[in-house]
Amino acid sequence: MEACGNQDVAALFRQLAGYSRLHLDEAKAKCVRYDADVKLPPDSAWPDNETPEKTTLWAGDPALSRLGALKAALVGERRGLEFYYVIANTTNDADIRTVAKEFVREETEHVEKLKRWIEQEEAALRETKGEHALA
Repeated sequence: MEACGNQDVAALFRQLAGYSRLHLDEAKAKCVRYDADVKLPPDSAWPDNETPEKTTLWAGDPALSRLGALKAALVGERRGLEFYYVIANTTNDADIRTVAKEFVREETEHVEKLKRWIEQEEAALRETKGEHALA
């Protein structure tokens, strides 16, 4: 988004990426008895040994619109929310459950933030289309 001149969306994406890095740091600090650097096997809960928040490759297309990029980011955040929700509700480990529940709350905030951005972008597009129709 930054390369395409969308500074505000780029800043939002940097913020969300920072939150993901904070999640890792928080999880490591709160669950010190686990080796958080272990590489998960491909058949684990994280497909292809990737974070559930990772978006598809098309999301990095420079021709992607602001709205398209925001929607792609929303997909990633929803996958992260779903991942932590499943962990929070299936693990027998109290430490992991506590951390996962915290992340569910945080991911819910991220999803809601992106939904607000999408609503604003859609409203701006409707307004722009209306102005062109009047011209």
